[in-house]
Amino acid sequence: MQQKIRNIHDIPVSYIQTTQFKNMNITLYFQAALNAEAATKRHLMASMMQAKNRVYKNRQAVQETCEMLYGLMFSASTTKIGTQHLIKVTVRFVNPKYIDDPSYLSQVLSFLTSMLYDVDFDAATLNEEKRFLHDFFNAEYANKSRYAATRYLKHLYDQHPYKTHPFGKQALIDAVSLADIKTAHGAMLNQNPSFITVSGDFDETTLHASLKKHINHTAHPLNDDVFVRHDFTKKQDITETMNLSQDRLFMTLKTDVYYHDALFYPMQVMNALFGESSESKLFLTVREQASLAYYIHAQYAPFSGLITISSGMKHTHIEAAKTLIIKALEDVQNGVFSDHDLIIAKNYLTTHIKQSYDSVNALSVKALKTALLNTPFSETEALNAIQAVGKEDVMTAAQQAKHLFTYVLSGANNHENQTLSKRQ
Repeated sequence: MQQKIRNIHDIPVSYIQTTQFKNMNITLYFQAALNAEAATKRHLMASMMQAKNRVYKNRQAVQETCEMLYGLMFSASTTKIGTQHLIKVTVRFVNPKYIDDPSYLSQVLSFLTSMLYDVDFDAATLNEEKRFLHDFFNAEYANKSRYAATRYLKHLYDQHPYKTHPFGKQALIDAVSLADIKTAHGAMLNQNPSFITVSGDFDETTLHASLKKHINHTAHPLNDDVFVRHDFTKKQDITETMNLSQDRLFMTLKTDVYYHDALFYPMQVMNALFGESSESKLFLTVREQASLAYYIHAQYAPFSGLITISSGMKHTHIEAAKTLIIKALEDVQNGVFSDHDLIIAKNYLTTHIKQSYDSVNALSVKALKTALLNTPFSETEALNAIQAVGKEDVMTAAQQAKHLFTYVLSGANNHENQTLSKRQ
């Protein structure tokens, strides 16, 4: 697998050469600062781009064209990386070398650029997408684990924009106007930093020349200020109650360790050993041995320097689980783990990294992160760095982790139809 950066009208394009897929994937990213109002408008705008345009007059015409192009898949969605909101426009299609039609690639690129540039925003489609977005957020309330995670982030980040969902905020949906959508689209093409990834088995010279004929928006350099370097101070624990069959527990550990920091790889190994894998201390002690939780997992976020422990359990198990979680952290800090435990954690991360190169979508995200963070695209550096982590390194990383905040969404003493209440 090889990766090479070339420019099209000063827009960086990452060409990822690989023979492991029969499909090809082209993704365009458009970057903006993350905030709730802009995210809501941008998500609605991206959703409307999928519905219709001046060439394809309705959803059926779009779908029929995708089917005609041998099952081409088109999507326009939103996501976030650190402090940055991203519109992600993707087309996935059969490698042209398997199609007996020399014009196939040109048809694919024409379809992509039509969906991107030939927009036809109208009030009816906007109202339809607003309804879909309302449905999404309403479904969040029905999914108690997802709802608990949203409440947790709201309290954890408080006034920081990182709490914003990449789809925006439900309370802002109805206020979005058609003029807002058109302004957001114009800003995307003329003001937003952009980045393009292409992955698959292709002739780079031919594909580059074809893309150059079709891509036509204004270039701006990527904003690499992605880290959530928030002034996280110790927060008072919060318990909220609603009608639940099991409590959801979230605990935050502050590490102040980010990408590129000396302890970045030791922190990854530490978290794998502590709570990320099914062989971790949290899983084995809290779930398997003590039978306190239905699930438990720790996730390290190098954009914010935080570790979040999430779990589901009976209300009567909450306090015992919190005690065991802190005890597990202290054990890692004090070196109470074997060489075998360390090997298992490293093997888990090694497998995870290797698998990340087996997904065409993951390759695209990896190329974007490479551009934003100035990290190698190849897996070699990460694999070598993980293997070089020793027991003392893990202990040092663990000692950076300090308990910051605990949130519980609880069903204790709750009655049918009771509204959300909070204890602080």
